Amino acid sequence: MTKGMTKGMTKGMIKGMTNGMTRAIAFDLGGTHCSLGLLENRSLIAVRDIALDSTAGLARILPMLHEQALELLATHSLRPQDCLGVSLSVPSLVDFSSGRIVSTNNKYPDATTIDLHAWCEAGFGLPL
Repeated sequence: MTKGMTKGMTKGMIKGMTNGMTRAIAFDLGGTHCSLGLLENRSLIAVRDIALDSTAGLARILPMLHEQALELLATHSLRPQDCLGVSLSVPSLVDFSSGRIVSTNNKYPDATTIDLHAWCEAGFGLPL
Protein backbone atom coordinates (compact mmCIF):
# COMPACT_ATOMS: atom_id res chain seq x y z
CA MET A 1 0.00 0.00 0.00
CA THR A 2 1.50 3.32 -1.00
CA LYS A 3 1.50 6.48 1.06
CA GLY A 4 -0.84 8.18 -1.41
CA MET A 5 -3.40 5.40 -1.03
CA THR A 6 -3.70 5.99 2.70
CA LYS A 7 -4.08 9.78 2.67
CA GLY A 8 -7.01 10.75 4.87
CA MET A 9 -7.42 7.27 6.34
CA THR A 10 -7.23 6.55 10.06
CA LYS A 11 -4.79 3.99 11.46
CA GLY A 12 -7.75 1.70 12.17
CA MET A 13 -8.89 1.91 8.56
CA ILE A 14 -5.43 1.06 7.30
CA LYS A 15 -5.21 -1.87 9.73
CA GLY A 16 -8.57 -3.12 8.40
CA MET A 17 -6.93 -3.51 4.99
CA THR A 18 -4.41 -6.10 6.21
CA ASN A 19 -3.03 -8.21 3.37
CA GLY A 20 -5.10 -6.25 0.86
CA MET A 21 -8.34 -7.48 2.44
CA THR A 22 -11.09 -4.99 3.13
CA ARG A 23 -13.62 -5.98 5.76
CA ALA A 24 -16.70 -4.32 7.22
CA ILE A 25 -19.48 -5.03 9.67
CA ALA A 26 -22.94 -4.39 8.20
CA PHE A 27 -26.30 -4.01 9.94
CA ASP A 28 -29.55 -3.90 7.97
CA LEU A 29 -32.27 -2.96 10.43
CA GLY A 30 -35.89 -3.69 9.59
CA GLY A 31 -39.02 -3.53 11.67
CA THR A 32 -38.93 -7.12 12.92
CA HIS A 33 -35.37 -8.27 12.35
CA CYS A 34 -31.81 -7.20 11.69
CA SER A 35 -29.55 -8.85 9.17
CA LEU A 36 -26.00 -8.66 10.45
CA GLY A 37 -23.30 -9.31 7.90
CA LEU A 38 -19.57 -9.56 7.71
CA LEU A 39 -18.16 -8.40 4.39
CA GLU A 40 -14.75 -9.08 2.94
CA ASN A 41 -13.61 -7.69 -0.39
CA ARG A 42 -17.20 -6.89 -1.42
CA SER A 43 -18.39 -10.42 -0.63
CA LEU A 44 -20.68 -11.46 2.18
CA ILE A 45 -18.74 -14.04 4.18
CA ALA A 46 -21.16 -14.43 7.09
CA VAL A 47 -24.70 -13.41 7.94
CA ARG A 48 -26.86 -13.67 11.02
CA ASP A 49 -30.55 -12.77 11.28
CA ILE A 50 -31.64 -11.35 14.61
CA ALA A 51 -35.29 -11.02 15.65
CA LEU A 52 -36.18 -7.67 17.18
CA ASP A 53 -39.01 -5.24 17.80
CA SER A 54 -38.44 -1.79 16.34
CA THR A 55 -41.17 -0.25 18.49
CA ALA A 56 -39.06 -0.98 21.60
CA GLY A 57 -36.54 1.61 20.43
CA LEU A 58 -33.02 1.56 19.10
CA ALA A 59 -31.27 2.24 22.42
CA ARG A 60 -32.63 -1.02 23.84
CA ILE A 61 -31.27 -3.16 21.00
CA LEU A 62 -27.87 -1.56 20.36
CA PRO A 63 -26.09 -3.52 23.15
CA MET A 64 -27.45 -6.80 21.74
CA LEU A 65 -26.42 -5.83 18.19
CA HIS A 66 -22.92 -5.02 19.45
CA GLU A 67 -22.67 -8.38 21.21
CA GLN A 68 -23.93 -10.28 18.15
CA ALA A 69 -21.41 -8.50 15.90
CA LEU A 70 -18.53 -9.38 18.23
CA GLU A 71 -19.66 -13.02 18.29
CA LEU A 72 -19.89 -13.15 14.49
CA LEU A 73 -16.41 -11.66 14.15
CA ALA A 74 -15.02 -14.14 16.68
CA THR A 75 -16.43 -17.12 14.75
CA HIS A 76 -14.19 -15.99 11.89
CA SER A 77 -11.18 -15.30 14.14
CA LEU A 78 -11.58 -11.56 13.57
CA ARG A 79 -11.74 -8.52 15.82
CA PRO A 80 -13.33 -5.13 15.15
CA GLN A 81 -9.92 -3.62 14.40
CA ASP A 82 -9.62 -6.06 11.48
CA CYS A 83 -12.40 -4.10 9.77
CA LEU A 84 -12.53 -0.76 7.99
CA GLY A 85 -15.82 0.36 9.48
CA VAL A 86 -19.48 -0.24 10.16
CA SER A 87 -22.35 0.10 7.72
CA LEU A 88 -25.84 0.69 9.06
CA SER A 89 -29.04 0.64 7.02
CA VAL A 90 -32.19 1.86 8.75
CA PRO A 91 -35.84 2.30 7.70
CA SER A 92 -35.60 6.02 8.35
CA LEU A 93 -34.71 9.36 6.84
CA VAL A 94 -31.06 10.24 7.40
CA ASP A 95 -29.33 13.61 7.10
CA PHE A 96 -26.19 12.48 5.33
CA SER A 97 -24.28 15.69 6.06
CA SER A 98 -24.56 15.08 9.81
CA GLY A 99 -25.05 11.32 9.70
CA ARG A 100 -28.06 11.61 12.00
CA ILE A 101 -31.45 9.96 11.74
CA VAL A 102 -34.03 12.74 11.40
CA SER A 103 -37.31 10.82 10.97
CA THR A 104 -38.22 7.26 11.90
CA ASN A 105 -41.61 6.44 10.33
CA ASN A 106 -42.82 4.75 13.55
CA LYS A 107 -39.82 2.42 13.72
CA TYR A 108 -37.13 2.98 16.36
CA PRO A 109 -38.88 6.08 17.77
CA ASP A 110 -35.83 7.08 19.83
CA ALA A 111 -33.38 6.88 16.89
CA THR A 112 -33.35 10.65 16.32
CA THR A 113 -31.74 11.09 19.74
CA ILE A 114 -28.95 8.52 19.29
CA ASP A 115 -25.46 9.36 18.05
CA LEU A 116 -24.67 6.27 15.99
CA HIS A 117 -21.22 7.56 15.08
CA ALA A 118 -20.35 7.64 18.78
CA TRP A 119 -21.86 4.15 19.27
CA CYS A 120 -19.66 2.71 16.51
CA GLU A 121 -16.55 4.45 17.78
CA ALA A 122 -17.14 3.48 21.43
CA GLY A 123 -18.24 -0.08 20.76
CA PHE A 124 -16.03 -1.09 17.87
CA GLY A 125 -13.39 1.63 17.58
CA LEU A 126 -14.56 2.04 13.98
CA PRO A 127 -16.19 4.75 11.89
CA LEU A 128 -19.79 4.53 10.73
